[in-house]
Amino acid sequence: MEKLTSIGGNLHIESNDHAKFVNLDGIKNLTKIGGQLIIKFNSSLKTIDALKNLTSVGASIKDTITADENIITIFTNENLVVDENMETALSNALAIPDSKYLYISNNKN
Repeated sequence: MEKLTSIGGNLHIESNDHAKFVNLDGIKNLTKIGGQLIIKFNSSLKTIDALKNLTSVGASIKDTITADENIITIFTNENLVVDENMETALSNALAIPDSKYLYISNNKN
């Protein structure tokens, strides 16, 4: 997966309870996600620093997404710390430059 640089649709990373699933290093070269990015219910995940190379998330859905939907959701990952730098990087990658489409909640921090 390390050669993966782009995903045309959604990327869901959820419900991974394996103790060795602590990072997303396998997708560190990913720069574009056409649809939504959802990371939730990953109890061992500690870092999403591998997503720092993202430059665009949601470009293929920006004309159809409603105001009550999120483009990026990072929710209930009990060991995950999302620092301010990562939150800023994710916000900057949004295809619609509006932080209301970024939802980060119920993680370790």
